[in-house]
Amino acid sequence: MIRLILPATAAACGLLMMPMAHADTTMTAAEICSRVAPGTGPKINPFSGNASCTNAPVPGLFMAAPSVKGWMADNYVGSYPVDPSNPFSDWVIPDGAHKAPSDPSFRWKGDLNEEWKTCPPTSPSY
Repeated sequence: MIRLILPATAAACGLLMMPMAHADTTMTAAEICSRVAPGTGPKINPFSGNASCTNAPVPGLFMAAPSVKGWMADNYVGSYPVDPSNPFSDWVIPDGAHKAPSDPSFRWKGDLNEEWKTCPPTSPSY
């Protein structure tokens, strides 16, 4: 009897000492669109083939609509679609995902406390 209780007690103590695992989060395309622009839903953009969050009958025709893929890439680094071939696929957000860092190549004068704004070089200076 003691031979059976001792291993069971040791196993139970081992389970209590194990670190807790954090689960990934999933979001549907409709949930993503409700965060991008409340009141919109996912629709296929015929020009890009991606799902866009809009109320327009034809996304991207008169105004650029935010895409689900682009918004997830900007706001949850490391997120990925469950089915990459389906534009309306659910998205997996890994535990600890964070917002993408901003592009430091363009800064305004007020941010730098300098006289001119800094832009990436596109043409030679004269």
